[in-house]
Amino acid sequence: MLLTAACQSDRCRISGEARHLDDGAMVYLITDLSTCRHADSAIVNQGHFALSVADGGDHAPLCQIVSAAHPEAGVTFFAVPGDVYVELRPAVGRSRVSGSKVNNQWQALNDSVALCDRRLRPLIRAIGKADSLDSRRLYREVRRLHTRLNDCISDAARRNRDNAMGHYIATHYTAR
Repeated sequence: MLLTAACQSDRCRISGEARHLDDGAMVYLITDLSTCRHADSAIVNQGHFALSVADGGDHAPLCQIVSAAHPEAGVTFFAVPGDVYVELRPAVGRSRVSGSKVNNQWQALNDSVALCDRRLRPLIRAIGKADSLDSRRLYREVRRLHTRLNDCISDAARRNRDNAMGHYIATHYTAR
């Protein structure tokens, strides 16, 4: 009789790239976004780094990876069991995460939010310069995009209601 068993790891293994950072640069893992204290760190070697963190189960914490050189350009992700891949980029909003269903969905939501943001900002700037007729048209477009943004977030929460991302959105987001 042959008995085999597979061990389910309770670790979130993070590998990543930060090609814009020099060898020896530090990247930091933040597991408590309210304090922003570094829970761990890794040294970048040939544009790559690796970390590991215990997963948080169904309510995995939202974590962040940042570099000392560009802390504003970090990336957030959920510490779920398995492998997470992080691409740190120097420009704000350009870093990416992938590797698990939850983090792939999280990146897709972030991409949708960023797209709405890129469309909203010029409209809002234009409202102050527009005449009254044009302002009404701009306000309608802002309202439409804001509704779309709320729908994207609500839909993501609904699709992910059984995982860490859905729980995070449900407890941290209120449609406005």
